[in-house]
Amino acid sequence: MNNMIKNREKREPKSTDEIRRIINHYAIADVKDLQIDVMFVKKKKSGREIQYETYMFQCSNDSIEPAVKGTLKRVNGILNNRKLDKYDLEISIDDTIQTIEKEQVIHGDALLNEITIVLTDDNTLNDKFDFDKLDFLIMQISSRKKKKDMPKVTFLKKHLRPSSKFKNSVKGFINGKEFKPLPQKIITIGDNIDAFLIDGFYYITNRNNFNSMLEFKDVYYKIIEDNKKDIMSARIFDNSKQFIEDCQNDGRFLPRFTKAILADGFKNAKVYNNNLAEIIEKHKLKLRLTPKGQIEYDNKYINEMLNLLLQHYVTSDLTKKSMIAKAIEKYS
Repeated sequence: MNNMIKNREKREPKSTDEIRRIINHYAIADVKDLQIDVMFVKKKKSGREIQYETYMFQCSNDSIEPAVKGTLKRVNGILNNRKLDKYDLEISIDDTIQTIEKEQVIHGDALLNEITIVLTDDNTLNDKFDFDKLDFLIMQISSRKKKKDMPKVTFLKKHLRPSSKFKNSVKGFINGKEFKPLPQKIITIGDNIDAFLIDGFYYITNRNNFNSMLEFKDVYYKIIEDNKKDIMSARIFDNSKQFIEDCQNDGRFLPRFTKAILADGFKNAKVYNNNLAEIIEKHKLKLRLTPKGQIEYDNKYINEMLNLLLQHYVTSDLTKKSMIAKAIEKYS
């Protein structure tokens, strides 16, 4: 993503068929032949610093099998109904699985480096732990019989908190005909799935949860910081500094602003500066230019400015009408 990754051979995510082959292998395998590790994660954030604490969940393969098989079945269903697409900073599309290299996820290593399969008194959940303080869980599945073409799969799942949801309810079960109360502390592992990691790529099925788990918006801040000088020197706006600050501090604009950087929006606006007046007039924009040809900055029109940088203002060849194209796919 931009200059964040240098001098590295370009890789591609696996195809849907390749992923399905891996998932199906584990889905039909005897649970005794699988290495299954489950860790619950507690996230701590202080400013831009992120820390993850992982806690092992001690259980037998037989106990965890329903959750494992349910997760694999859920992934298969998603693969059957969605196509793969690259992670988009601006658009969250529910009918796709968005892919991104793990190196591009700033806090990914901070999490993955905390994963361990060694059980200790300090890192293993027990009945004295407050389960509601857990944020999400990691489920890793691999084959005990190592196969080069059968990589490990790491699932990320948001922690479901029934004890919090039903805090004021009586929880119990029927033993024969008699109601028996359950303990107050309940921990659950569902078949929900927010992302999975295979061979260096994340496959994201719930972008909002994924972004929250791994604080993905910090990627936006890094891209902005890396390109701030270039944005200022482009002099597209008469107050570029304020424009950057307003976009960076508003969650509505942050992803689109970052995408405009990666799409060379500022570079194009500088090179084709002479076209700005025509575009503003043609599409009846509320933007105004200074005598120097810069856009007068007014935070009321940030949307128009971002649409301009993202080349969302287009003219239909069919109707000759001006319109906003939210997604433009280039072709040759």
